Amino acid sequence: QRDLEADLVTQESLSIIRTGKVHRLRDVNVRPNVGGKKSAGTLELHANGLRFITGRGEKLDLIFKNIKLAFYQPAQKEILVLIHFHLHDPIMIGKKKTHDVQFYYEIMEASYSLDATRRNGYDPDELQEEQEERRLKNKMNQEFQNFYRKIEEQAGDIEFDIPYRELGFYGVPPHNKSTCFIMPAVNALVELTEPPWFCIPLNDIEVASFERVVYGLKNFDLTLVLKDFTQKPVSVSAINVEHLDALKTWLDNCNIKFYEGTANLNWGQIMKHILGMGLEEFYEEGGWKNVLGMEDSEGEGEEEESEESDFAPSDEDASEEEESSDEYEDECSDEDESEGEEELDSDESEGKDFDELEEEAKMADKTRGKYEDDEKPKSKGKKGRQAEYSASESDDDRPKKKFKEGSSKSSKGTSSSSKPSSKPSSSKPSSSKPSSSGKNFFGGKR
Repeated sequence: QRDLEADLVTQESLSIIRTGKVHRLRDVNVRPNVGGKKSAGTLELHANGLRFITGRGEKLDLIFKNIKLAFYQPAQKEILVLIHFHLHDPIMIGKKKTHDVQFYYEIMEASYSLDATRRNGYDPDELQEEQEERRLKNKMNQEFQNFYRKIEEQAGDIEFDIPYRELGFYGVPPHNKSTCFIMPAVNALVELTEPPWFCIPLNDIEVASFERVVYGLKNFDLTLVLKDFTQKPVSVSAINVEHLDALKTWLDNCNIKFYEGTANLNWGQIMKHILGMGLEEFYEEGGWKNVLGMEDSEGEGEEEESEESDFAPSDEDASEEEESSDEYEDECSDEDESEGEEELDSDESEGKDFDELEEEAKMADKTRGKYEDDEKPKSKGKKGRQAEYSASESDDDRPKKKFKEGSSKSSKGTSSSSKPSSKPSSSKPSSSKPSSSGKNFFGGKR
């Protein structure tokens, strides 16, 4: 107990308002609990601080000068509406020393006892309970908001901060083994719903480090190094990678330098190394850039680019370069001309007359003709086969044509014979024709 109270700072006495109206917030609870038991009480606003009085008569005083940060968190998706104070110097509440004090009101119970009987979703009693909870939530949010505005007016130098819910993310803080909803604020990074609370003022952060940022991993870690190097860095693990860009933007807007790496660092040895070498020497050797070694390659590339950009040739160097380029072009042109002349001379010396070329062409034609004569039997065989195939087709067609002609004649004869049968007068000449032909045959030759 004496060790806990060794570094406590005695606070000023609370000046109570004896006359006039005293602003009160009723039926609220405090954490840590006064007296070790949960008890609802009344929070009063006085001249230089706040006083909380429980139903059993126990008192807790807070002085405005000892309040470092103040937060107001309305009940939106939580069951609590609360006012939270982060203190400069710790105070004793019961037997506990704490830097944080919180006053809250429960909108609804954290757990329900389920009865054996089932309730219908359209039960009028259940609908009435939901409407009552909604009405109570709006009422208590408004009462807490009016009370913290009265505190700002009374204190003068205290400004309440509301966390940004849209920038919130789920992570595992170092003081808690379960996943909590952590929200950035204007002056701090906080988690105020579940104790022990997580509250890191931005003014106390020296540098931030994003660790385990690897393509394919869904989670990463965030380590916050405090300006007091004797304190252990604060690490928040298992943050979803979708919040990486939003956190970088938020830290950049808060003017906090951050680094990014693919592995977790041993911060215990790093802090020992920094404390051993001294802060002046640490910053002279490059500071966090030298220790973390995250941007060495980028720095070297920037230096090389700067050296290349800084180099500018003088006028003499430029004139010398132009002369050397002109000489090189003249030499190249002379070499090309000499090569062209040599080629022409070789063509003229090796050239042939027209007669010789004509004879060579004739010899080539003859050799080509011989080659064609050698290949002619093969072609003739093919042509012969085609001729035989065409001849066989023509032979097959000829009797068909004759048969067609005979059939046509017979058809004509039948048609002519059918005609006299229809007419009786035509039968006479048909009968006289064969007799006359027979007489002429036998009588004429005999």
